[in-house]
Amino acid sequence: MWSAAKALPRFTAGNMRSVTGALPSRRDLPWFLFPVITGLFLAALRWKTYGVVNVDFGQEMTAAWSITEGKHLYTDIAYFKGPLSPHFNALLLWLFGVSLRTIFVANICIAVAIAYEILTLARRACGLPVSSFLACVFLIVFGFSVDKEYNNFNFVSPFVHELTHGTALSLLTLLALDRWQKTERTREALLAGAAYGLVWLTRIEVSVALTAACAAWMWCRLRAGTPRRLLLRGAAESLASAGVVIAIAVLALSRTMPWTAALASAFATLHALLSTSVSSSPFFLHVGGWDHPFAALGFQIAALLVVILWLLFFFAAVDLWNRNDRLMGTIFAVMGMFTVFLLARRVLPLLHGTFLTLSTFGITAVAIYRVHTRGTHASPWEQMTVVMGVFALVMLGKIALQPSIRYYGFVHAMPAYLLFMAVLLTAVPHMVRRTAGEKGARIFLLFVVLTMGMEVGGKARIDQVLSSRKTIPIGAGADAFFVSDTSMNRPFAAFLQKAPELIPTGSTLTAIPEGAMVNYLLRLPLGIPVLNMMRTEYYIFGKDRMEGELFARRPDFILITHKDTSVFGLPLYGKMPEYGADVMAWLAREYEQIALFGEQPLTHPESEGVALWRRKDFRFPQSPQDVPSLR
Repeated sequence: MWSAAKALPRFTAGNMRSVTGALPSRRDLPWFLFPVITGLFLAALRWKTYGVVNVDFGQEMTAAWSITEGKHLYTDIAYFKGPLSPHFNALLLWLFGVSLRTIFVANICIAVAIAYEILTLARRACGLPVSSFLACVFLIVFGFSVDKEYNNFNFVSPFVHELTHGTALSLLTLLALDRWQKTERTREALLAGAAYGLVWLTRIEVSVALTAACAAWMWCRLRAGTPRRLLLRGAAESLASAGVVIAIAVLALSRTMPWTAALASAFATLHALLSTSVSSSPFFLHVGGWDHPFAALGFQIAALLVVILWLLFFFAAVDLWNRNDRLMGTIFAVMGMFTVFLLARRVLPLLHGTFLTLSTFGITAVAIYRVHTRGTHASPWEQMTVVMGVFALVMLGKIALQPSIRYYGFVHAMPAYLLFMAVLLTAVPHMVRRTAGEKGARIFLLFVVLTMGMEVGGKARIDQVLSSRKTIPIGAGADAFFVSDTSMNRPFAAFLQKAPELIPTGSTLTAIPEGAMVNYLLRLPLGIPVLNMMRTEYYIFGKDRMEGELFARRPDFILITHKDTSVFGLPLYGKMPEYGADVMAWLAREYEQIALFGEQPLTHPESEGVALWRRKDFRFPQSPQDVPSLR
């Protein structure tokens, strides 16, 4: 860490050097190796402890597997996200074999690739030591993060691949633009446009954030003196490339649906956002902090004040040491080391990032002001801060008043968190240098790096403890993974072991209200096109369509699972007419319960269990032609 502290001031001064695309020197090679070593170490350490048996990640797997089985997105599979990720995952399964291992390995490679995109983008502005550190922090805190039960908030087993794929493609777009800035070659503009077009086939949050970041990049280039005509030419080439990518996607989708429906499906998230009320649902208001906005904002302000106090302790320690007051300087240094830990209970790392909206807004505003006033003299750090700050702010939009690195924050808060760390490691020491001198700035930086190391290390330790508690096996062979020993997971594990004896091969199965992973693990076709029957799907697809499909198709088996939906502002599924009461009444008439694992689900808020129901007129197949088909 001390070597990093000695190297950093060269990059935080006003005359930061540019970095070429040349191969790294022997002295720089370790900094380039740190991220891949970190990624490989974490992948080996936590192998098979990713994934979840009953929520979002399972839907991702089932959608991709269904495509390999000949089903079509949006017609055979009801889907409200962009078409890129399911088809990309299906391609991986087709090329390398249908297994969770295929997707896990691919996602690990994508996470490491994102780490190097972060390193490359940050290197020119922050220098190699800082950019390498940021890449490693991304992998530890976000890429391989572990959760106790719902372990699908990381880049290895994400709850939606559209966000992780969109993030990788967004950074690739910015890298291509940065390269075009140096070469002005058409191929870089075309690459940027192609990546930009692919992002629009993922999620609206990422595509809007990238669009804003690209606009910020163009503004920075104008302020830096790049000719307007040159920028317009590059923009035209990029947009043409993006248009071709989107047109190809629409053309491919139009093979199974009218072209108007194909166009709407290509922008499925945008279409769902504009045509339904899902964005104003109680769940999304809660996620964003809009249900209690003043309390959420107050908590952000308090968290930011704690971080400022933490930095002031370090500055005071440096100032006292410069005055030869070693004792008081040491006391303030120790207080600074532990301030964040002592003043907040939910701390690691840096208060879970609960201040990130305010900090990102402030950082971006200062950077915009600096670029605007300095014009052609603006540094690469200031220009990159504008671009990444705008990207981070828009990405935070979904959790704006309640930011956190946990849950949705693993991707939505990630750019803001890394930007904040970059500022702490570069701009803040540079400001300290003005009053405390070179030696004082190095000591201050050392304090910051040590505290960050303690917090990131603490996060890694917590994740490893959670990982070690995942002892219940799910799946077999290349589909094997482990989940935590909880009342939620035990019934699923027991059901999956017994299911081959209860459900004939080829029978259709529907999990209500969620649990599509069981279709994938048992290789059973979906009973209805909808992957689950949660409240979000009711908002987007409508009660009549979803329940009508269920009543008409009559799956051979239905698996009732437990889900507490109080966060959606609803009672349990089946307790009200608008949310499943008709389904449960129909189930009691048409089906019979044949197996129960755990408690009877959906009876009270903590009734964890799964119940298997079979259609009363179900006929056990005697030959392959008797097996029911989804079509």
